[in-house]
Amino acid sequence: MNPIKEGLVSIDPSTGCWLWLGRLFPAGYGRFGGRVAHRMIWEIMIGPIPDKLVLDHLCSVRRCVNPSHLEPVTRSENVSRSYKSGGFMYPSEPFQKKIIRKRKVK
Repeated sequence: MNPIKEGLVSIDPSTGCWLWLGRLFPAGYGRFGGRVAHRMIWEIMIGPIPDKLVLDHLCSVRRCVNPSHLEPVTRSENVSRSYKSGGFMYPSEPFQKKIIRKRKVK
């Protein structure tokens, strides 16, 4: 399967991101059937994702499915990188993060 030839992605020439053109999950990740698109593309083009690892978007673009923009990391590393870059895993997290900060101050 070649996602480019099959018209599933559009390449952003300024970033090299392969932007998913299909449906999206509410958090902004590409969706192919019930699967997360970047995981599916990785498994087709690279191979299985190692056990206990997730794929981190090095470009921070959730719609990107370019395998060269993905890196297998632990879930905790992925979350840590997300917070360091100012990104959040879910749209509601900025609100949750504020609540956590208020609790730490008390």
